[in-house]
Amino acid sequence: SSRPPGPPLHEDTGAIVTEEERPCPPSTDAPRPARVRPIDGHSEREVAWVASRMRATLSEVIGPDEGQQMYSLQWLQARVRWHLDGSKCTGQVLLAERANGEIIGHTIVRVERDEEGGDFGLFSTVYVAPDARNRLVGTVLLCHGEAWMRTHGLSRAATYTASDNTKLITLFEKHGYALSRSSRPDMVILSRVLDGPATATSNAVKS
Repeated sequence: SSRPPGPPLHEDTGAIVTEEERPCPPSTDAPRPARVRPIDGHSEREVAWVASRMRATLSEVIGPDEGQQMYSLQWLQARVRWHLDGSKCTGQVLLAERANGEIIGHTIVRVERDEEGGDFGLFSTVYVAPDARNRLVGTVLLCHGEAWMRTHGLSRAATYTASDNTKLITLFEKHGYALSRSSRPDMVILSRVLDGPATATSNAVKS
């Protein structure tokens, strides 16, 4: 079967999310720990928020010194906008927020092409704020990201992360993702076949 290509960009590393995530609820009417929506690409505040958390993700995964120095915030903000520019990328930035509008997480997804020319959906990064972890926010972001991929006709999803990022690996494995080695010894690939068509997901917020 086709596998995603490697090596990934350093930014495509995933994030430490949580240790206690569960699969997507079977009912779309089930209460959700956060509502998820696309980023407002015209909002400097939202773009800056995601860029700063991309840097925080790198610091968690590869260490604070290297993570802070690898990319400038200006470059990361440009990278967020790149995912929203349809002439350059088929992608989306999804935000998780509380009922009061406070942003507590994000995921960046895009269409990638593997070495055999097949398209698949890539979770470029997943981030949940530390005070919102262990509350299924990562699961909700994962479910919405997969739904976005299905609406774009994709039947496979994948992410890259550091081989010692056990929390993110656990999250994706609980959703049926299989672990395989990347061409880089310090990285792994998590991938799975997406089942069924996209379904609407509730934006209700768990009280």
